[in-house]
Amino acid sequence: MFIYNITLKIDNDIEAEWLLWQKEIHIPDILNTGLFYDYRFFKLLEQDEPDGKTFIIQFYAEDKTLCEIYLSQYSGKFEKKACTGGAVNSLHFNPCLSLCNNCE
Repeated sequence: MFIYNITLKIDNDIEAEWLLWQKEIHIPDILNTGLFYDYRFFKLLEQDEPDGKTFIIQFYAEDKTLCEIYLSQYSGKFEKKACTGGAVNSLHFNPCLSLCNNCE
């Protein structure tokens, strides 16, 4: 399993609107690429940040090639959409991960 991980810090002033946009538009758009079979949406707990909250969205792919296709053909377009709406006001990073239950 390979995971495309998005971590973002969202301004408190736009949190409710951003959450709705993620659930109704952005996440379905990414899933509609056909490269990911599932996702998980997390909110970082125990935050003491008056300027925003941190969220993590993980998209699951069957193999590394699908993550690479997403990164090369789609991620720039989706990042522009996120930034155009003012959704990302500070911290964000997007690594690809691999499941490593039995890594040595």
